[in-house]
Amino acid sequence: MPTTVCTPIPAGLDVANVLAALHNHDLMIKTLAPALISYDIESGDANTQATYSVTDKKPIGNVS
Repeated sequence: MPTTVCTPIPAGLDVANVLAALHNHDLMIKTLAPALISYDIESGDANTQATYSVTDKKPIGNVS
């Protein structure tokens, strides 16, 4: 199931710089999944548009 992430761009950030960072798939995945275990390309072209399978370590149970 695909996930859509919507985050407002903070004031002071240049939109072109944000878009450049999002087009860097490696940087985008590592930013959106800070507890990243692994990721693999499922389809598409890593240099343009691609679908990835991402495994992220999530806390289980109560976190205090």
